[in-house]
Amino acid sequence: MRDKILRVAEAVEDKVAQEMSDKFGIIFDGWSNDSEHYLAVFATYEVDGLVKTPLL
Repeated sequence: MRDKILRVAEAVEDKVAQEMSDKFGIIFDGWSNDSEHYLAVFATYEVDGLVKTPLL
C-alpha cells in the first residue's frame, strides 16, 4: 500500500512540475480545531489562461 501511495505522489508531482511555468505563487492556509493545528500549502499558476491551484 505504501509503495502505491508513493507512486501516486510521484505521478502528481511530475504532472504539476510539467504544467507549472516559471511564474508561480505559493499559498499557505492554516486553521485550528481546539488544540490541533493544520497547514495546507498550495501552488498557484496559470495554464492557457486558466488559474490552477493544486494542494501540494
